[in-house]
Amino acid sequence: MKYYTVYETVNKETGKCYRGYHVTKNPYDGYLGSGKYLKRAINKYGIEKFEKFVLYVFDNKEDMVKKEIELVDDEYLRTANTYNLKKGGEGGWDYLIDLPKMKEVRRKNIEYGVNILREKLKDDNFRMKWSKRSSDTLKKTNSEGKIRYDTFTGKCHSKETKDKIGIANSIHQQGDKNSHYGTCWIYSDIEKKSISIKKDDLQLWLDKGWTKGRKMKF
Repeated sequence: MKYYTVYETVNKETGKCYRGYHVTKNPYDGYLGSGKYLKRAINKYGIEKFEKFVLYVFDNKEDMVKKEIELVDDEYLRTANTYNLKKGGEGGWDYLIDLPKMKEVRRKNIEYGVNILREKLKDDNFRMKWSKRSSDTLKKTNSEGKIRYDTFTGKCHSKETKDKIGIANSIHQQGDKNSHYGTCWIYSDIEKKSISIKKDDLQLWLDKGWTKGRKMKF
């Protein structure tokens, strides 16, 4: 016996969903859907993060398709919380030639992803892991010659940008927020170098023959 089902597959982590129809001998056969973005999400989050709900079961294809058309309409597609790319009942890949629609779908998905990332970045632990992973990936692609890690070579900041950076640094680097807080420079003509030390240790270094201050050339 065939079952003509209409289902909804939900990403349990993000709440994003996909609606479709499926003809099967077992309504609970584990089929999650064939949507392009749905498959990408399953690869990203893992199949265990998705759950399918059978919404309707019919004994004929016509009623099944009709119900999907009702559930996957223009209003539903305008929401950012769906993996569906086109209206119900419109199978196939003809949406690929509808460039304006394609761009709008891509924009909605990017916007949705950015909003999710912003929320996750509020967690300090996640932000540290995400920053390190992004840095490692960038360095790896640079070492492989795919992209250039140093994208500022040959460029310079405008005066306005420099002023903004200066003001920001003067605020964020006051007192104990300054990375050099509680330190000072000393140099040695014998060692031919300058080093930064803790101010509390200054006398110990002076007794060893070092001089307070910073010398750039020897």
